[in-house]
Amino acid sequence: MKNAKSAILLIAAWTIVLANSVAWTASSPTKVTIHVPSKSLAIMPYYFGKDKGFFAPELVEPQLINTLVEAQLVNKRHAQMVRRIAELKRTKVASK
Repeated sequence: MKNAKSAILLIAAWTIVLANSVAWTASSPTKVTIHVPSKSLAIMPYYFGKDKGFFAPELVEPQLINTLVEAQLVNKRHAQMVRRIAELKRTKVASK
């Protein structure tokens, strides 16, 4: 029982030491990607914090990506492909 407590304390101490050393060695900001489903008021704190530099003291560099716009682009490309395939099928049928 005494050895188990000593082992747990030793692991906890090493965890604290390693966590502190990692925190002090982080000189460049950590890049974080935040996928934003839409521009709504619920997401505005992220935009506000990025614009005002609130993430900089914590060494975090957020990249906000509007996934709704990306999804719309993917859907548009998909629709174009479906139309192109339909055209190819029609020309194949017409040539027979």
